[in-house]
Amino acid sequence: MLDHHQIAAATRIGMSLLVADEAIDVPGLDPAEVVRQAVLVHEAPVPLPYGLSPRELEVLTRAATGQTNQAIAQALFLSPRTVHTHVEHLLRKTGAASRAEATALAVRGGLLRPTAADVERFVERTVERTQETTRRLSPVQ
Repeated sequence: MLDHHQIAAATRIGMSLLVADEAIDVPGLDPAEVVRQAVLVHEAPVPLPYGLSPRELEVLTRAATGQTNQAIAQALFLSPRTVHTHVEHLLRKTGAASRAEATALAVRGGLLRPTAADVERFVERTVERTQETTRRLSPVQ
């Protein structure tokens, strides 16, 4: 049986699908983004780990996918400076030294769950970086 938070989330997603269906004919409005925004809305029935605010979690969620502060600001209708401040706060609250470390803590703590596509992108980037490092460290022949 669904609790009221799950019902609210399902309702948001259902409503966003209806809006997305209507958005198909609206120039400049991406139906997929409408659904994404509904899914990203995070109601916190209990306090979030590390004392994060819902907005800080939203910023962390987007930062975890590799979005820049500028991209996050545009998606959330915030200024880049506000996003920078949210990132500073979430780093301080988690004790992380970087966005990557904050992401790792959030994944380990179950706060974020990477998708299969996220894992694939991570593997691709890791392989690319490893190959680049190997090329740099290999003696010139």
